[in-house]
Amino acid sequence: MSRTFLLSLVAIGLLGVAGLVALDRVFCGDAEATVTLSNLSGKTISSLRLDVWGQYCEAKLLASGGEVTCQFQAGSDSSYAISITTEDGQSHDFPSVGYVTDCMRSTDEIIFNKEGEVEWGASDAT
Repeated sequence: MSRTFLLSLVAIGLLGVAGLVALDRVFCGDAEATVTLSNLSGKTISSLRLDVWGQYCEAKLLASGGEVTCQFQAGSDSSYAISITTEDGQSHDFPSVGYVTDCMRSTDEIIFNKEGEVEWGASDAT
């Protein structure tokens, strides 16, 4: 095969990939995730951080029974990373909670429970 032919194939392949990425953004551009974290631990959360798609949401002094809601613009298929420190200084890190997907609007609920664990539930996805 000639060098020109191979370079043409590479160029066509790159244009195809660029086209697929552009189509994804056209059809998925308004996708977002809304997540509500409820503190049912019986302790005050002194600091909280939720990360997804390179974006984050932080809260301070979230009383037991309280909740915080965050919105994120869609990136790619991922999960939430959550870091929680309670008023007694205990750190709780959850590097992979739930599942959020590109091209969907999702509304998720996360509960920080009395055992110091998180429970995840996807309440809606469109």
